[in-house]
Amino acid sequence: MSSGHSNVHLPSDENVVASTVCGKHLETALGEFLEALPDLTAELGGAFDTFGQICDEAMDQTMGTFDALASDFEGTLAKELKRAELHRQILKKLEPIYRVQIKQLDELSWDRMRNNLAKLRLGDPSLLKEMELSVKDADAFFRDTAKLMLCGGAPWSAEQERRDMVTKMRKFVTERLQAARLQGSYVPGMLRRPIAVSLHYLATHPFQILDVLQDSLSYEEDMNWEPNPALRMDSDNLKDMKGASSLTSKMSMRAER
Repeated sequence: MSSGHSNVHLPSDENVVASTVCGKHLETALGEFLEALPDLTAELGGAFDTFGQICDEAMDQTMGTFDALASDFEGTLAKELKRAELHRQILKKLEPIYRVQIKQLDELSWDRMRNNLAKLRLGDPSLLKEMELSVKDADAFFRDTAKLMLCGGAPWSAEQERRDMVTKMRKFVTERLQAARLQGSYVPGMLRRPIAVSLHYLATHPFQILDVLQDSLSYEEDMNWEPNPALRMDSDNLKDMKGASSLTSKMSMRAER
């Protein structure tokens, strides 16, 4: 055995006893945690920026209970092993709650992006850049909030969820630009007379969103935030576009008057 090891080394029989006793203390501490878990789950269900803090407090309380119960074995390998096992089991119980909250964070981020889009006006000369900034803002909101949701020592990550969300958001915006171009209501590089209609994402007809995209005053070819330029339109969208084109034509005639 290395003399530099920080743990107290016990004879084999005493180590077995320490492991057994510390194992029982683990079960006691974990039992108390599980008993409080329903209330903790309810509290975490409404938390985002305080999620990690609440998890840490619950973890500290449970680990403190174990340390107090196993104080006679302080510094032993048996206690450290059981303590590490308790920590892993608590994280295992908390992770499903974390995943549920990450899904809700995804929804909040989408709402944030759509609300930003709803503020844009047709006459804005930087419409496309503002749309891109709306996606970036939602991305930053998700990323910063997800960091606050981590529990100390947890190997959790929401990076893949964030990447998937941003890809879908960019596709959401890009497809609507492409749809507007296909129906002829949006022409890259063409200066058009703006129509004073603002975008609202809760429109009853999904292609009313095109009205906001059709009169952008500029188009920058060097913008590189379209994930898939070769977008395809399904048959249902093409049918909707025919209905939207008549509305767009009427609006354009009114603007020209």
